[in-house]
Amino acid sequence: MFADCVIVLVANAQHEIVLAKMPYLSKQYESLISGYIKPGENAESAAIREVQEELGLTGESIEYAGTYWLPKHQMMMHGFMVLVADDQLNLSDELESAEWVSVEAAPAKMWPASPENAALKVCQLYAQQIK
Repeated sequence: MFADCVIVLVANAQHEIVLAKMPYLSKQYESLISGYIKPGENAESAAIREVQEELGLTGESIEYAGTYWLPKHQMMMHGFMVLVADDQLNLSDELESAEWVSVEAAPAKMWPASPENAALKVCQLYAQQIK
């Protein structure tokens, strides 16, 4: 059995994105917001909920960004890009820190590229869209 999760790129009007440090994932790297889809919840609702819960932000629009299989953790990651109007972060206890960064600077702070790196793939898709 596998888990369904969301991975969410949160962007503001200046095309900055949120990278968060989650100690249970890595002490070294930052990543996008992510979380499990709850029973009875669709992926889009889970993405919006995770942005609200982890960052205290309200999603203004949401766009699908692909589905990614993570074999190591047996997870299906549903990728989304969420645009927010307010960029004042109010972090949950799950996050050690979070920051707004330019999409160009983000890859240097994230996990290195690999076939299963869904966060980097969603970031690259967003960078292509805003060109």
